[in-house]
Order: sequence, then structure tokens, then C-alpha cells
Amino acid sequence: MKTTTIVFFMCLMYTALSAQELSPFQGSNGKYGYRDENRLIIIPAKYDNCASFREGKARVAIHYDKYGEEQKWCFLDSTGKEITPIKYDDSFDFSEGLAAVNVGAKRTTLYGSREGRKWGFIDKTGNEVITLKYDAVGSFSEGLARVKQGDKWGCIDKADKVVIPFNYDDAQKYTEGLAAVKLGDKWGYIDKTGKEVTPFKYDKAWDFSDGLAKVTLKDLSFYIDKNGTEFIPRDYDDEYSFHEGLAAVKMGRKMGYINEKRIEVIPCKYDEVWDFTDGLARVKQGKKYGFIDKTGTIIIPLEYEWIWYYSNGLARIQQGKKCGFIDKTGNVIIPLKFDEAADFSEGLAAVKVGKKYGFIDETGKEIVPCNFDFADSFDKEGKALVKIKDRFFYIDKTGKEWK
Repeated sequence: MKTTTIVFFMCLMYTALSAQELSPFQGSNGKYGYRDENRLIIIPAKYDNCASFREGKARVAIHYDKYGEEQKWCFLDSTGKEITPIKYDDSFDFSEGLAAVNVGAKRTTLYGSREGRKWGFIDKTGNEVITLKYDAVGSFSEGLARVKQGDKWGCIDKADKVVIPFNYDDAQKYTEGLAAVKLGDKWGYIDKTGKEVTPFKYDKAWDFSDGLAKVTLKDLSFYIDKNGTEFIPRDYDDEYSFHEGLAAVKMGRKMGYINEKRIEVIPCKYDEVWDFTDGLARVKQGKKYGFIDKTGTIIIPLEYEWIWYYSNGLARIQQGKKCGFIDKTGNVIIPLKFDEAADFSEGLAAVKVGKKYGFIDETGKEIVPCNFDFADSFDKEGKALVKIKDRFFYIDKTGKEWK
């Protein structure tokens, strides 16, 4: 029973150590170790070089000369146990359960990267599961790793099966199902079957992110999508500030929106546009106003003579000489029967009927009768400035004078 308890306690400690975040630190001896979020030292400072933990494992190195030119790497778990011998001349962090390791690499310049000999992969137990036979490698991404044999690059899976033949002069990792690869001095993109999805014509190519990849052709940088459609920036007559990731632009007499990658995501087809707020933007065509979302979908039809931004989930609208309120689906919640209306504040909105002002709630119910010659919105203290004849005073939400 006592032995079982000790084993259980040790397992509990290991689980706790594995779950916490360990960060590198440099001790007074100049060596590196790791400590937890409370700055408690978990792994003593005894290594000459180190990297952050990735997937529960960290790389550490020992120098074999005073300049650090000759160093060997190994991997630790979060308890400080070395899961591999200190024997690797270079290594990468774990990615998707495997880490690239090298034996025989030498630094080619004083501060340059190490090159030479062969690369392979280890698993989290420290076993070399892919033989050290490649001239260069990249980490696994989306189940594949780029590897180099001789002067050519291809891709392997985690069973060391060649999935993409060694046909390319350079290669990047897979992101969102596509990888940039180089033929001669030009880049293009392939899918995981090796099918070429874009022409090989770009001078530089980057990874895909959110469905787009940056490319360079001659002196022009722009983005392409996964079909190879090119979004080449236009020279707009006017560009405005970004709000919620989109900026209004003007081309001739029409306006639209670009994103932060300068892709025109909403065509220049409106006569006027305004900034996005809470995912919606007011737009105008002809003499009518409505709202669109960030995809350009019309959410509120362009049928109103004026429309204000939403406040408390309701937007003021004007048709003819009357005002009312709609919700975010376009349903008229408060009929167009007021001569003037203000935004809701503290649950009430000032409205005008004829020549007199009062207050309604969000259902349209009159809470404070329209008896005032002027009415301002309620403030955070629950009072509103009103006027009767020449006298200004404050009222509460029941309409009683504020004392």
C-alpha cells in the first residue's frame, strides 16, 4: 500500500510538472536552466545553451570549447530528464510529435548556421524514427516535412515515405494544404499530392494564412488565393483609416473597402461609405442608406432616407419626415411616427412629437410624456436635461424633476 501511494504521488508530481509552463533562465554561473511560473527552479542551471519548451520537450546544449563553436544538443522533458544522449550537432524543436536532429553539422561562418552531414527525426521517447540520411530538413507541418537529398527538395510523411518527389530547388512548409516550392529561380505552389496549383513565375513566395499568400513578381508584392487569383493593389484616389480590419477607399466617384493586405474585399460601387462599427458599416447608393457586413452582404436594405449607427441593438431610421427604430435584422421595432429621435441612452431615447419632446423605452412605450420644449439624452447618473419655456432643469427616468 505504501509503495502504491509513493508511485501515485510521483505520477501526480510528473503530471503537474508537465502541465506547467517552464521558462529558461540564466544562473549566476552563466549556465541555463528552467523555472516555473512562480520562478521556482525546476531544472538547475547547468547547460551552455537552451531553447524554450515545445510540446513538452526542450533542447539544451553543452559547449566543448570556450567559444561555443563545438556544442552538442540533447532533449529534456519537463522534469529535467534527458531523453536523448548529448550527441547532436544541431536540432529543431518538436513539431507534430517529431523533432529534427543532425550529426556532423559544422558552422560555416562565425555566426552562421550549421551545415553538413545528415538529418533525421526523433520521437518524444528519444528514438530515431527517421534515419539520419537527409542533407537538410524542415519541421513537420500538416503531417509532412520538407527534406533535401543532394541538390533537390521533396517531402516525406511521418513514416519516411516520399510523398513529394525530389524535384524542387527549394521548398517551404505546408500551410493550409499548400506549399511554396521553387523550380529554377521561380516559385509556385503545390498541394499535398504534388499537383501544381499556380504557375512557377514568382520571385518570392510566402506561406498561406487565412486563405492568402504573399508573393513578389518583379518589384511588385501582392497576395494570391488558393486558386491562384491575384489581388494586385490598385492606386486609389482616396484611402481612409482602418476600422475593424477594413478601410474605406475611393476610386473615381465610387467607394468600397480594402483589408489590411490591401485587397479590395468590397468593390467600389457605393456613393458614400462609413467606418465599420460592431461588424456593420453604413453605405449610400443614390439617395438611400443601409448597412453591409464585412463580406459586403447587405444586412439592412438601402431603402431609408437616413440611418444612424446602432445603439443598444437599435438603429434610428428616417423615411420622409418621420423617425423610428429597427433591429439588426432590419425589423421595424418602433414605428416611424416621431418627428425627431435620439439614440437610446440608459434604456431611454428622447423623441419629438409635433413641437414637444419626451422619452420612450426600447419597446416604443412612452415613459416620459412629450411635454418638453427640449430634451437631451439621459446620462449615467440617470438624469436628463430638459426645458419648459425658458427654464432648463434635470429630470429622472420617471419624469420627475431632479432634486
